[in-house]
Amino acid sequence: MSTSAGLELAFAAFTVLTILANAVVVFGLYLEYGPNPFRLVRRRRTRLLTKRDFKTESLRLLPKSHIGSVLVIIGVAGEVLFGAATLVVSTKLETQHQKQLAPRDLSLDEQRSLGSALLDFKGQPIVVMTYSEFESTWFADELAAALKAAAQWNFISTPEVRVVRPEEIGAMVSGIMVTSPADDKGKQAATALINALSKRGFCVGYPATNPTPPPTVSIIVGFKSRHGICM
Repeated sequence: MSTSAGLELAFAAFTVLTILANAVVVFGLYLEYGPNPFRLVRRRRTRLLTKRDFKTESLRLLPKSHIGSVLVIIGVAGEVLFGAATLVVSTKLETQHQKQLAPRDLSLDEQRSLGSALLDFKGQPIVVMTYSEFESTWFADELAAALKAAAQWNFISTPEVRVVRPEEIGAMVSGIMVTSPADDKGKQAATALINALSKRGFCVGYPATNPTPPPTVSIIVGFKSRHGICM
């Protein structure tokens, strides 16, 4: 289950619990004051309980006349508790939605960090492709900069980021799709790239083996995945 799905489920659950707590309050008020609502206004004041009262036999069992009051207290406490939990989950859910809608981005520090994690595969041949769409192209350029300057991978195409149409690839890519070559070092480089990007919260597809030479890692930066599903 994805983080968003879990938060949405929690939000629904706490909302239902809050409604149930309200129902308990209503039922408690009914037991306490009966069907006549004006009894709430006309009810006589009672004295406060003392320590001596709690030592008497009469308070060992809860009198029926107090059941409504107890239910009201429980219901109000449930409203406060579940209302607060609903607010927390709602805030997290809103943050998650904003994150899903925000464009992908690699800051300069993140580019250096990503490159450092892949520096062991210095010189690895690579091709980066993307669609003619602003968000995808922007992120592909940042990713290419990290792989070239920091990781020192070898781009075999000019320009370094190729803009392609979906029909040229044969599929509509959502997220980032990485294809590894058949050699062991290329596979290790592709796996390291996927792990580094996934660790930073990007939706990345698993590497597939490219049956044809040269032994080049291929990256397709597709449209941003809105639901954490890469394909």
